[in-house]
Order: sequence, then structure tokens, then C-alpha cells
Amino acid sequence: MEPNLGRVLGPGSLFALMGDEHRKQRKLLVPPFHGRRLAAYERIMEEETVREMARWPEGQEFATLPSMMRITLNIILRAVFGAEGAEFERMRALFPPFVKLGSRLVVLPLPAVDWGRWSPWGRFWRMRREYNEIVERLIVKAERDGDLDKREDILALMLQARYDDGSPMSHADIADQLLTLLIAGHETTANTLAWAVERIR
Repeated sequence: MEPNLGRVLGPGSLFALMGDEHRKQRKLLVPPFHGRRLAAYERIMEEETVREMARWPEGQEFATLPSMMRITLNIILRAVFGAEGAEFERMRALFPPFVKLGSRLVVLPLPAVDWGRWSPWGRFWRMRREYNEIVERLIVKAERDGDLDKREDILALMLQARYDDGSPMSHADIADQLLTLLIAGHETTANTLAWAVERIR
């Protein structure tokens, strides 16, 4: 399973790194998750929750998990990726099948024969390429904007982060780390929220 984490999340993901490389990357990613930074995301969380709750039916039972999945995905796309407009809509459509397939492939060995686009890995790599292209567009847009220090999303903070030698993160590493944050925070948080509602009932 361990090598597959790197194949699914990318070689620059914290889940795929070991030893000094892991510590170096982790040190770089701590500032975006400082308590004061997280407080800035409360507004996004509230907006997405209120927007989704407005769609809930009254006087009848309904499954909360799909709703929680939409809430957490939208929050991550805005707070982590800084996505809006066309990129936001495309990622909203791409991520559910992408994450579902990736979570299955993590526990499966690579096939002995490469069936290309007909295989699960082939479908995954096609989605991963699309993901990389969208993230690259978001990065280029953010860099062109020039007001990175005024933005609060994690993508902007990663673009401003510097290693001890003064070098920035590569675009590929940023894409891997953003995907890691999505995988770590999307379904897990949605499942916990749905479970909490079930327990409250």
C-alpha cells in the first residue's frame, strides 16, 4: 500500500515522503495551519453550510452524507485551492470520481499488464492529468494576480512559502500537497459530520 500512496497522491505528498524530506516539507506547511489562519476559513465554512442547508427538505427524512460531502468539498475548493468560477465547477465535477477511484487503487497492486485507458490505473492517470492542468491554471492565475499576501487560501500560502535555502515549492509539489489535503479532509470530515447528525438524532 505504501508505494501506491505516492502513485495516487504524487511523490511530493507528505504521505509519500520519509525521513528528512518529510520533515523539510512538513516544516514548510505548518504556517498555513496556524490557529489565526484557520479562523479566516470560518466564514467560508459558514457560507457553504448555510447554502447547502437551504436545500434541505422540511418534514421528511433524508440522507445527510451527500450533503456533508458537498459542504466539505466546496469548503476545500475555496479555502485550500482558492478556486472559483470555471476551475471551481470543473473540480467539483472531477473530484468525486477521482477520489473514489484513487482510494480503491491505494490498496491494489499495479497490474502486470498495462491496459491503458481501459484499466482503473489508466482512468486514474487521465483524471490526474486533468487535475494537474487545473491546479497549474490556478497557480498561474495566482502568480499573475500579484496580491498573494492578501489572499488567505492555502494555495497562495504555499506559493509564498520558502525552504531554508530560499527556494520555493515546485508546482508539482504544490499540486501533490493540495491533493493530500483534499484526500485527508474531504470524505473523512463529511463522514464525521454525517455520523454526528445520526448520533444527535
